[in-house]
Amino acid sequence: MSFWVRQEPEVEEWVSVLRQRYAGMKIVVGRDKLDEVQGVRQKIQAFERFLEKYKEFQGNVIEIHSDCCTTTQRLFRLS
Repeated sequence: MSFWVRQEPEVEEWVSVLRQRYAGMKIVVGRDKLDEVQGVRQKIQAFERFLEKYKEFQGNVIEIHSDCCTTTQRLFRLS
């Protein structure tokens, strides 16, 4: 399966490392802002429930969750 990747060298390198490290596995990617916390825990718990229900995916799928800084933190860092 193909997917869209930003055309930046560091992103392409990161994706290449992930593909090598998790070759043959399904990769689930989640991304959230830290100021929208209410859904992050539920997403991780849902992934855990998925693995409990569909045991055949245990060891064959990985979740990578990326949380970026809040809008406020980003503005603070730039000023």
